[in-house]
Amino acid sequence: MPAGKFIRVHKSFVVAIRYITMIHYNVVYMAHTTEMIPIGSSYKETFMGRMKDKIIS
Repeated sequence: MPAGKFIRVHKSFVVAIRYITMIHYNVVYMAHTTEMIPIGSSYKETFMGRMKDKIIS
């Protein structure tokens, strides 16, 4: 897996960055699914740092 295209958000989940459609509190929503993927507390700071330039508020 190319590190720049995927990111771990939880001890059980690695997601493809290009398919993230929304981040709401501690949950990631992905394209093509209705699953809600939790963001683990130990991964949140790194994840949000990587997403900072992609977030539209």
